[in-house]
Amino acid sequence: MSLELNDPVTVFWWIALGSGLVVTACVAVLLVLLIGLLVDVDRNVSAVAVEVDGLAENLRSTVLLEGAASAIADIGAELGHHVTILSSQETR
Repeated sequence: MSLELNDPVTVFWWIALGSGLVVTACVAVLLVLLIGLLVDVDRNVSAVAVEVDGLAENLRSTVLLEGAASAIADIGAELGHHVTILSSQETR
Protein backbone atom coordinates (compact mmCIF):
# COMPACT_ATOMS: atom_id res chain seq x y z
CA MET A 1 0.00 0.00 0.00
CA SER A 2 1.57 3.24 -1.09
CA LEU A 3 0.76 6.76 0.12
CA GLU A 4 2.05 8.67 -2.86
CA LEU A 5 0.23 11.84 -3.98
CA ASN A 6 0.27 10.52 -7.53
CA ASP A 7 -1.82 7.52 -6.56
CA PRO A 8 -5.33 7.90 -8.09
CA VAL A 9 -7.01 6.70 -4.90
CA THR A 10 -5.22 9.38 -2.87
CA VAL A 11 -6.14 12.04 -5.42
CA PHE A 12 -9.80 11.01 -5.30
CA TRP A 13 -9.72 11.13 -1.48
CA TRP A 14 -8.30 14.67 -1.57
CA ILE A 15 -10.95 15.69 -4.12
CA ALA A 16 -13.67 14.18 -1.92
CA LEU A 17 -12.31 15.93 1.18
CA GLY A 18 -12.07 19.27 -0.67
CA SER A 19 -15.60 18.89 -2.07
CA GLY A 20 -16.87 18.03 1.40
CA LEU A 21 -15.20 21.13 2.80
CA VAL A 22 -16.77 23.33 0.10
CA VAL A 23 -20.21 21.79 0.70
CA THR A 24 -19.82 22.24 4.46
CA ALA A 25 -18.87 25.91 3.99
CA CYS A 26 -21.87 26.46 1.68
CA VAL A 27 -24.21 24.84 4.17
CA ALA A 28 -22.81 26.98 7.00
CA VAL A 29 -23.32 30.17 4.95
CA LEU A 30 -26.86 29.14 4.01
CA LEU A 31 -27.67 28.37 7.67
CA VAL A 32 -26.42 31.79 8.73
CA LEU A 33 -28.57 33.42 6.04
CA LEU A 34 -31.57 31.32 7.10
CA ILE A 35 -31.14 32.31 10.74
CA GLY A 36 -30.97 35.99 9.75
CA LEU A 37 -34.10 35.59 7.64
CA LEU A 38 -35.96 33.85 10.47
CA VAL A 39 -35.00 36.59 12.93
CA ASP A 40 -36.29 39.18 10.46
CA VAL A 41 -39.54 37.26 9.92
CA ASP A 42 -40.01 36.85 13.68
CA ARG A 43 -39.50 40.59 14.23
CA ASN A 44 -41.99 41.48 11.50
CA VAL A 45 -44.55 38.94 12.71
CA SER A 46 -44.28 40.45 16.19
CA ALA A 47 -44.89 43.92 14.73
CA VAL A 48 -47.92 42.65 12.82
CA ALA A 49 -49.23 40.99 15.98
CA VAL A 50 -49.02 44.31 17.83
CA GLU A 51 -50.88 46.06 14.97
CA VAL A 52 -53.56 43.35 14.92
CA ASP A 53 -54.01 43.67 18.69
CA GLY A 54 -54.48 47.42 18.26
CA LEU A 55 -56.96 46.85 15.45
CA ALA A 56 -58.86 44.35 17.56
CA GLU A 57 -58.98 46.87 20.41
CA ASN A 58 -60.33 49.53 18.03
CA LEU A 59 -62.93 47.16 16.65
CA ARG A 60 -64.09 46.23 20.14
CA SER A 61 -65.29 49.80 20.63
CA THR A 62 -67.36 49.81 17.41
CA VAL A 63 -70.15 48.10 19.33
CA LEU A 64 -70.62 51.42 21.11
CA LEU A 65 -71.07 53.23 17.78
CA GLU A 66 -74.60 51.90 17.33
CA GLY A 67 -75.67 53.32 20.68
CA ALA A 68 -73.85 56.58 19.95
CA ALA A 69 -75.56 56.88 16.55
CA SER A 70 -78.94 56.35 18.17
CA ALA A 71 -78.21 58.99 20.82
CA ILE A 72 -77.01 61.46 18.16
CA ALA A 73 -80.20 60.86 16.15
CA ASP A 74 -82.29 61.54 19.27
CA ILE A 75 -80.34 64.74 19.97
CA GLY A 76 -80.84 65.81 16.34
CA ALA A 77 -84.60 65.21 16.61
CA GLU A 78 -84.75 67.17 19.87
CA LEU A 79 -82.77 70.00 18.30
CA GLY A 80 -85.23 70.00 15.39
CA HIS A 81 -88.14 70.40 17.84
CA HIS A 82 -86.35 73.30 19.54
CA VAL A 83 -85.73 74.99 16.20
CA THR A 84 -89.41 74.58 15.28
CA ILE A 85 -90.57 76.02 18.59
CA LEU A 86 -88.10 78.90 18.53
CA SER A 87 -88.88 79.80 14.95
CA SER A 88 -92.62 79.77 15.65
CA GLN A 89 -92.08 82.10 18.60
CA GLU A 90 -90.09 84.54 16.47
CA THR A 91 -92.92 84.93 13.97
CA ARG A 92 -95.40 86.02 16.64
